[in-house]
Amino acid sequence: MLSDTAALSALSCVSAVVVAAILFSRLRRHLLQQQHELEKLLLQKQKTEIVLNRRLSEMSVIHEVSRALGSSLDLDKTLDMIVDVALRVMEAEYGSLYMLDDARKVLIPRRIVPLYHPEEAVELPLGDSITGWVAMTGESQNVPDLHKDWRFRDPLGRGGVLKTQLSVPLWSKGSVIGVLNIFNKKCGSIFDTDDMQFMNLLAASAARAIENARLYAEVRNQAIIDHLTGLYNFSYFQKRLEEEIRRASRYSRSLALVMFDLDDFKAYNDRFGHLLGNEALFLIGRVIKESIRDVDIAARFGGEEFVLLMPETEGEAVVSANRIREGVGRSHESAVNRIRLAGRLTISGGVAIFPQDGATPAELLDNADKALYYAKSTGKNRIINFDGGISKTDAGHETDKREP
Repeated sequence: MLSDTAALSALSCVSAVVVAAILFSRLRRHLLQQQHELEKLLLQKQKTEIVLNRRLSEMSVIHEVSRALGSSLDLDKTLDMIVDVALRVMEAEYGSLYMLDDARKVLIPRRIVPLYHPEEAVELPLGDSITGWVAMTGESQNVPDLHKDWRFRDPLGRGGVLKTQLSVPLWSKGSVIGVLNIFNKKCGSIFDTDDMQFMNLLAASAARAIENARLYAEVRNQAIIDHLTGLYNFSYFQKRLEEEIRRASRYSRSLALVMFDLDDFKAYNDRFGHLLGNEALFLIGRVIKESIRDVDIAARFGGEEFVLLMPETEGEAVVSANRIREGVGRSHESAVNRIRLAGRLTISGGVAIFPQDGATPAELLDNADKALYYAKSTGKNRIINFDGGISKTDAGHETDKREP
């Protein structure tokens, strides 16, 4: 009887141990499962925090960029800032920004960083190359291996160093106005979807800043540009004349001023009408713009008179003025121009040089006008250099009077 009781007691103990072991095993599995779930949640939390921190960082950068871009209404500075931010934030080696010329269907390089030689900046046809493709389709492109992409072109001759490319379109008012590119992460990895998202955010801010700068430039130009000829108006020219005389005086440099007047333009207007007269003034303005340097300042003086300011120029001023005179004389030969020009036009000019022909804006203008008057009164279609003074018998140097 005792043995049975002992056996039952032992069996009960064993059963209790087994049950306890089973319960412990289950509890252990449950705890391990909870620990695993907790670790997964912790890992997910860490990943979420990383993503959130990156998003916050990106949004902070975009906010600062938007403020910085919004504070600049200078288009060139705005474009510089856009490419600089893209390279710095994305830690990329190369960058470029192209603006679309919608009329010609080409992309014009406005910024290439780094630019080794100016001749590297070549235009890209719309649809050609990855950049052209982005402009044509309006879709961002992330290319992990440029040399395996059939659209890859190498207009800069850097094929050996360009490996990856991320390109985003610049949208404004429902149309693509340009493309922003970055190439090669400095760490050697490829661009990812987060990089693409950030670049699209940057592109949106960049496009707004570009449009604001363009609008400001248009408004500014309306205030200083003569709408009929496309040249500067005389008010702006006077301001620049004063500035250039001060600069020339400070650095002992020469400065040339040329005053032009269309020959017999009143008779042209009387014969063909003022509408065709305005067309002629537009063409003359274009001839002048196409004949001068970037540093020269050309303006409409009033009516059919024009003025040209050429910094650091002396004897060459007569040559430049004659180039314009000859261009005006030949303008009717173009089939396109003949639609606008009812007949051949000629132009006369007077040249005055700072400081010998005038030390103030008023003196320089007055003596250029005197030389112009002499050119008109001695046969027209010629350029006269004031050359220190004009009397009734001495008009200074008279240039070649031959017909162009």
